[in-house]
Amino acid sequence: MKLSFILLGLFAAIQASPAPAPAPAPAAISAVEVRSPTDLSPAPRAEKVVSRTINLSSTLVIRDDEPWPVNHRTYTRSHNPPPVILGTKTGYTQKVKYEAKVGGEIRVEVHLTLTLRPSDLSVLVDYQLLLFEGASTSTKDLDGKIEGSRRVFKNQEGFIKNTVHNTDEGGDRASLDLKVVNAP
Repeated sequence: MKLSFILLGLFAAIQASPAPAPAPAPAAISAVEVRSPTDLSPAPRAEKVVSRTINLSSTLVIRDDEPWPVNHRTYTRSHNPPPVILGTKTGYTQKVKYEAKVGGEIRVEVHLTLTLRPSDLSVLVDYQLLLFEGASTSTKDLDGKIEGSRRVFKNQEGFIKNTVHNTDEGGDRASLDLKVVNAP
């Protein structure tokens, strides 16, 4: 009986005491980073991923200057290389090269270096236009060279127009008309 009286007293005391405050909900955790205690440098910030698609289309007009009585010949060659992706995942600089061969003796090479500027998403286009003329289209005889650059801003298009002349012999020449589109 003493035991039941003690238990009854305990039960009454528990019911009379105030309810404990609910425990606060744990804060949401989105990611956990485990770092060595010896690494005191600040955590690296995630780099913003940037990407631009550069579309190129060009026309080369090549004049093969022949001595009299043979007529001069003019050839037109169009090039539409695949789009170039520049950015965080693909690299900020890409190179593009294409060529045209005409008349059995002339080769024109177009070398482009496209560099993305992450600060404003513009693209710098450095170009070289090389004219080779010799006994075949595989000649190493470089007879003309020009270079230059053009900046194409975000969501804009730019044009490069230039002509390389055979400065070593004859009146051969090649004119480049290149359209560069800096698209999203």
